[in-house]
Amino acid sequence: MRIKFILLILLQVLLLAGIIGYREYWIATGDRVLLRTAPVDPRDIFRGDYVQLSYDITNLDLDILSAKEDFRPNEKIYVALVKNEDGTYRALSAGKAMPQGVKFIQGRVKYETPVTQRWEIQLKDDSGNIHALAPRWFSGVNTGDRVTFCLGQRNNVVNYFKEDVQYKPYCSPGNLTITGTIEDIKEIKFRQVNVEYGIESYFVEEGKGRAIESARNAKEVKVEVALKKDGKGIITGLMMDSKTVSAGMHGDDSFNLNIGFNPKVPLHKMKKQDIFALRKSKVDEYGDIGIYSKQYIPEESIFGKIDEQADWVQDTQFFIVNPYLLVVDSAGEYVDALIPCCPALSILYSKNKISVKYENEPAKKWLYYINDYYKDSKGVVRLWFVNALDAGFKYAYVDSSRSMNVEPAADAPADHVMKGIYSPREFFHVGHYKKNNISPNDPKAKLKLKDKNGRTIIYVKLWRNQPATVSAQEDFAYVIEVNPDGK
Repeated sequence: MRIKFILLILLQVLLLAGIIGYREYWIATGDRVLLRTAPVDPRDIFRGDYVQLSYDITNLDLDILSAKEDFRPNEKIYVALVKNEDGTYRALSAGKAMPQGVKFIQGRVKYETPVTQRWEIQLKDDSGNIHALAPRWFSGVNTGDRVTFCLGQRNNVVNYFKEDVQYKPYCSPGNLTITGTIEDIKEIKFRQVNVEYGIESYFVEEGKGRAIESARNAKEVKVEVALKKDGKGIITGLMMDSKTVSAGMHGDDSFNLNIGFNPKVPLHKMKKQDIFALRKSKVDEYGDIGIYSKQYIPEESIFGKIDEQADWVQDTQFFIVNPYLLVVDSAGEYVDALIPCCPALSILYSKNKISVKYENEPAKKWLYYINDYYKDSKGVVRLWFVNALDAGFKYAYVDSSRSMNVEPAADAPADHVMKGIYSPREFFHVGHYKKNNISPNDPKAKLKLKDKNGRTIIYVKLWRNQPATVSAQEDFAYVIEVNPDGK
């Protein structure tokens, strides 16, 4: 028995040594390329800190790349690469056949979007200069309108606001700001494919993952990848300010993750299977935190009545691509989420809790939308639970002991979300606008602000199974904090 045990240990050691040796050979002999990326920072409790990565070559415009083939989920795809002036590589072409005579990377298709859109905008600023901008989404604006654009570190459009004489547009700290008049708007439809390359996670020394997260909006992050002859890649280094972050193998299960939000994606006449694939891809972005099942499938009772032939109420599309906004806040009876127009300081995940924080100017703007923007909302906050339902949280309660400046809206029923255990019943369907929308318009999920300009906290307790009382320990907490004074 002792000999068998020793042999088993030796076999495991040899196997581990073989894996390490194979990896080192791959790194030593692979063809090196440098890719541009924007990281986020979850944490793996078994293997240490890691950075989750999404590349410039993750979403490919098949029309620009002159790719004529159609792609199915999990299908192998080869992306030919060409070098930029800054030393990074971009996609040159994409197809099912292995390219010859060029550097290329092999990936797997997550999903293809048959028809998506991008915009090319020309803006004339107050000095007469023309700026070419390419927002991921653009609506509600016409030529001749004055608009403020918020630009990120790569001059990408982070947000935009149509000029409002009642309220000055606001950009987050660190954003560049351009204000001017819209000269031209071009909407371009194209085919897009989302690809995984097996290099979407990189493990770093314990404690460095959080530092990378805090630096992601201020620094450009690049990844060095070693490519095998078949195009498979392995990360050899993650670089910030030309410095490589070393790998590590330490563990830590306490962490904060800034989730952020995704802009609306046009879903008009998109097939259900493509909508579901898009939804699943957004769930998978933070799949390791365990809010959604690893075998996630969109809930039939919520998504089953989507009509492929019908258009969408524009703001309803926001819910599809933001599954981790479990409880979405809007004004009055409107489905328009407030986060895109009042950029939250943070949407922070910690263990069994998500906290959405609005501070200073965004908080003031949030209060403005709740109180004054819509004539018929007048201080009413609507909570939407469709994403919480899809994640399996079927019961909710707004805890008045942990909340601030909110009370049930007028004529609230006995089973109101602040009076007892609330069981939401929200779903997507074609409503009276003849477009895909969210129903129902539920008075049980409406709150009223006590003080029009006061600091507000909405503490929502969520359960997967019905609790005995509202005082039961929640399975998950979702907290919305609005702090106009930033104190």
